[in-house]
This record gives sequence, C-alpha cells and structure tokens, in this order.
Amino acid sequence: STMFVNHYAFYDTETTGNKPTEDDIISLGCVLCTYNGHQFEKLDEFHSYVDTDRKIDPAAQAVHHISKQMIRGQPKFPEMMKVFRTFLMQHQTSPHTRLIFIAHNGSKFDDIVLYCNFVQQNLNFDMFLRDVHCYGFLDTLKYLRVLFKECQYKDKPKDASTGRESFALGHCFTSFCGGSALEGAHDALV
Repeated sequence: STMFVNHYAFYDTETTGNKPTEDDIISLGCVLCTYNGHQFEKLDEFHSYVDTDRKIDPAAQAVHHISKQMIRGQPKFPEMMKVFRTFLMQHQTSPHTRLIFIAHNGSKFDDIVLYCNFVQQNLNFDMFLRDVHCYGFLDTLKYLRVLFKECQYKDKPKDASTGRESFALGHCFTSFCGGSALEGAHDALV
C-alpha cells in the first residue's frame, strides 16, 4: 500500500464584507504544515493582499483594518491564486502528497468565499484542487464544538470580557494557549 504524505494548509481570508457568496477576498494567509504524530511542524507560509474594485464594507474594515490604499496595486485574485497554487505545488514532495485545507469557521465562510471568488472570476476550482492534490477541507470550529460538547463550563473556551462560552478563534487562543488577546487576530496570516 502507498504511504501518503499529508500536508495541512491552515488558511484564512479577509474580505470586503461578511457575505461569503458575494464578497471579494482582499487578503489570504496560509501556514503549510506537516504533522509528526505529536505536533504540527511548519514547512512554509504564504501571504498576499488582493486588489479588487469592490468597496470594502466599513464594518469589515473595522475588524481587519485593511484599507483600499493597502490593496491598491496588489495582485488581482487570478494572479494571486496562480502564485498561491505555485507555492502549494512546490511543496509536493511526491505524487503521494495530499493537501488538507483547514480554516476556523471555514465551512461557513472561508471555503465558500474561496470557491465563490473562483466562480466569479471564471476560474476552474476543481482544476486548482486537483493541481494542489487537495484531499479535503476541515473546519476547526466544528471540531472544537464537538470536542467540548461534554465538557463542564469551566473547561470551555470563553470570551474573557463577558465570560460567555465562545469558539471564536481569538477566544480559543486566549483560553487554551495562555496568551493575551491574539494580536492581529484578523490579519489573515496571524
């Protein structure tokens, strides 16, 4: 039997708004890792801003702090995806390398906005997935909800300011990684 080599692309997007089927990606960050059975080991990282003609919703900008000035002159989506595809492909060490995309809340947002940006730009998503040997998409938010379902309140991730249970990435970080608030939590690469 063939031994597959799994690569994990932890990725995040920042967008012009909060509607994944309509909005444009203006920033994409990815940390490519392997897993050695105990922990993830970083292979490489990727980040790009993306220029778009669509206006950035002020509510979205208040969250990610990306302005039109920051993206002006950056690659448009098709160019950025070409570079991203090359980045992912250069790490395919063998024909048996499989790539798994992982995003927090990806199934409700990032995976959808990625697909919709492909469709809107008349790009072939299936071809991209084939080229990078994509084996699937995982959503860490879904897994955390399942993992902590049976836990007592004291062990669940919380919003430190309200004490309410929260599976937001920043709150998971402060709850489990002992860090103070995730600086730049809405910077795609962070």
